Amino acid sequence: AFKGTAVEGLDDEGRRAPDAPFVELYFAHLNVPSAGRNLLPAATWDYLQKRLDPGDHALLVLAKGRYGIVSDDFQRGTVPDRLTLNQNKLPLEMRDLDLDTQLNLPDELRDAQWRVFRVISPAGLDPSLPLDFELLVSRSKGQFMPEVVNKPFAFRAELPDQYFEAASSDSKTWRLSWTSRWWELLLLLAGLGLLAWALAKPQWLTHSQTRLDRFRTGYLLFTLLFIGWYAQGQLSIVNFTAVIQALFAQRSLAFFLYDPMTVLLWLFVAVTFFVWGRGTFCGWLCPFGALLELIGKLAQRLGLQQLRVSTALDRQLKRLKYGVLGVILLCACVSVSWTDRLVEVEPFKTSITLNFVREWPFVLWAVATLLLGAFVYKGYCRYLCPLGAGMGLLGRLRRWDWIARRSECGQPCQRCRSDCAYQAIEKSGKVDYDECFQCLDCVVIYDSAELCVPLLNNARKAAGQTVIPIVPVGDSA
Repeated sequence: AFKGTAVEGLDDEGRRAPDAPFVELYFAHLNVPSAGRNLLPAATWDYLQKRLDPGDHALLVLAKGRYGIVSDDFQRGTVPDRLTLNQNKLPLEMRDLDLDTQLNLPDELRDAQWRVFRVISPAGLDPSLPLDFELLVSRSKGQFMPEVVNKPFAFRAELPDQYFEAASSDSKTWRLSWTSRWWELLLLLAGLGLLAWALAKPQWLTHSQTRLDRFRTGYLLFTLLFIGWYAQGQLSIVNFTAVIQALFAQRSLAFFLYDPMTVLLWLFVAVTFFVWGRGTFCGWLCPFGALLELIGKLAQRLGLQQLRVSTALDRQLKRLKYGVLGVILLCACVSVSWTDRLVEVEPFKTSITLNFVREWPFVLWAVATLLLGAFVYKGYCRYLCPLGAGMGLLGRLRRWDWIARRSECGQPCQRCRSDCAYQAIEKSGKVDYDECFQCLDCVVIYDSAELCVPLLNNARKAAGQTVIPIVPVGDSA
C-alpha cells in the first residue's frame, strides 16, 4: 500500500514476517439481541439498553493483529482517531461508548482490541444498508518534522436480511424524522409563535412586573421541560463545529435534517438575530439558560444573597466567552478529537441531553455551573458560554434598537441600570444588546408610571409636587 511513497520499506516487522496479517477487522451490530446478548454480559446488555436513546445504534468493532482501530493516545468517549463510517457516501459520526466490560469472545479473538461505538438516531443510520468503514493507517519518516503518509483501508459490513425488516423507501430519508415527530414540531411552532407575538407586541406583557414574571417563568419551564429535556432541542456550539468540520471535509450538511427540532429552532433564531439580537435565544429558548435562571430565582426566594460583580470586572469577565469560542472554532479546523474535548466546556450535554447520567467529572462541572448561577446571576451564560458568544456576534445583525430610551436615561437616571441583573445597560443609559438577554424588566420600568423616575417626576410637576432628586450611582454598580 505504501509502495512508491517516502515511507516504503520502513515497516521492519512487516519485512520480517511479510505473510503475517497486519490487521483483521470484525464487526457486530449490538442492537440485534442475538448478537448483543451473546457478546455482552447480562449486566452490560442491560446497561447498554439504558444508554441508548430510541433510534441509536451500538456497533462493536474488533481488530486482531498488530494495528489497532484506535491509537495509544485515544481518549475514551470520543470520536475514533483511525476509524470512520460512511453510508451512501454520507459520513456518520461514531463516538466511543466507553464500555468497561469483558466480552464473550471465541478463543482466537481473546486478545483483539475492541471498542463499542454509538451512532445517534439523528445521524440516520439505516441497518438494512451496507456500512462502509475506513481504517486510516499512518507511517512517518524522520524525527524532526517527520513526513507522514496516510493510507485508508476500506471494509464493508452488512447485516443479514433476517435481522431487520426493510422499511419503505420514504422511511429511509430524513422525512421520517419529521413525520414521526409531527406533534412535537407543531407544539414547538406554537410556542415559537407565542413568543414572537409576545416580543413583537410587549405592551400587554410588560403592563406589570407580576404579569411578566408569570409569563416568563411559564415559558422558561416550557423551554426546559419540553424543548430541552423532552424534545432534546438544546442548541449547542457543537452545531457550529459540525458545520466547520463538514465544510473542511467537503461533506454535505444534510445530516442536520435528521434533527428537525434543531433545524426549526435555528431557523427561528436566525430571524430573531435581525429583529431583537441574541437575547431571544439566550433569554427565552436555551434550556440550560432556563434552568440557570430558574435556579437563580429559587435562590433569591430562599434568601440567598446574589453577588453583583463590579462594572470593571464584569466587563472583563464578559470577554472570556469570546476567547473560549475562538479556541473551539480554531480547534474545529484542525483536530476532531481535541474539539470533542473542548466542547465539553458546555454543560448542556450532561444536564439537558443526558439528564446528569454521566461520568462524575462531567456531572461535577455541570453542577458547578449551576451553583455559580445561584450566587452570580446566570454567571455561566454571561462569562463562559461559547454558544452565547456566537449568538452575541450573530446578534449584531440586528437592524434597530428595539428597547425605548428617554433623554433622562443615564443622564442622570440610573434606575434601569441598577435593576438590570445582566448588567447590560451602560452608565450612559445605552443598552448593550450584545449582552442583553431580553428579560424585559427595563421595559416594564420604562412603561410604568410608578417605577420610572422621569415619569414620576413629570406627574409630580403636573400636580405641583416636589420632584424626586435623581442622583447618579457610582461605577461599582
